[in-house]
Amino acid sequence: MRHDAAEWVPLFPEGEVPFILAAVLRSGARLKKLHAAEHENDLSDRLRALLDRDSGLRARPIELFREVPLYDRKRMRQKQLGRSDLMFLYSTGIRKPWPSFVIEAKWLHVTFGSGFKSLVSDYVTGHQGMMCFIEERYARGLESGGMLGYVFDGENRQGTFFCC
Repeated sequence: MRHDAAEWVPLFPEGEVPFILAAVLRSGARLKKLHAAEHENDLSDRLRALLDRDSGLRARPIELFREVPLYDRKRMRQKQLGRSDLMFLYSTGIRKPWPSFVIEAKWLHVTFGSGFKSLVSDYVTGHQGMMCFIEERYARGLESGGMLGYVFDGENRQGTFFCC
């Protein structure tokens, strides 16, 4: 008899999502680019360090991981679907696997040596970004997931964050 992972992996508690998003927005407000061409992975690594210190998030039964491989658990021979930027696991004690909430982060206004480029449409309608959730590559068996957009002005290295 074959069973889907969704049948045995509990869902992430919806009531915990607002605490996560609030922590991401609080921590993101403190995040500044170190240099004009700083990349998404560096920003996400530093965001994770800020989230690790967030007292509101630390008070929750949630563990944060960065760059976690995601697999198709519907098949016996599992294939890696991608890597999550931020994965939050909710502790259910000894009952495993713990439910997860995934946030995919994208750098939306990119500075290249040749100039500035907006990647908003690439990540909103393209194969990466939100399509990872819509096609269930990053959200198979999950009720919700999150997107995080890094938008920096380039000069002051101040950022704007948005989550959805």
